[in-house]
Amino acid sequence: MLWERLKGVQLDFETSPSHSNLRKGVAIYRQYRLWCKRENKYWAQRANLNVDVWGDMNIKFFRLKTKVGRSNNKIISVMADNGTLTSTTAQTSGLFLNHFNNIFSMHTPPIEELIASYWRPSLVSSEDNIKLLKP
Repeated sequence: MLWERLKGVQLDFETSPSHSNLRKGVAIYRQYRLWCKRENKYWAQRANLNVDVWGDMNIKFFRLKTKVGRSNNKIISVMADNGTLTSTTAQTSGLFLNHFNNIFSMHTPPIEELIASYWRPSLVSSEDNIKLLKP
């Protein structure tokens, strides 16, 4: 959009050179360069690169690095509970869905049952405890 506006102002300047057309062209060109720098910074951040080190405005390179990084993050296969590997997207998504459904739909027992399952009888009797407290 800015590029088309800049081309239009350049054509106007060629047909009728004036200071106002020149100022418009310079202002639009500055806006265009600012957007180019912003786009460069955006893609460099997406590619996880340090732009200060590269000092480059090679957006094509940054986009390629982002694409490669995205493909490295792709889950190719998942091992099921029975030890088999799933490789299709449908199987993998089904495994994830079942796993999280099981986690969030588990029945939690009442607190009394939990306490009873962890309660152990005391191994030290009252008499033993009195003897231990004597100096």
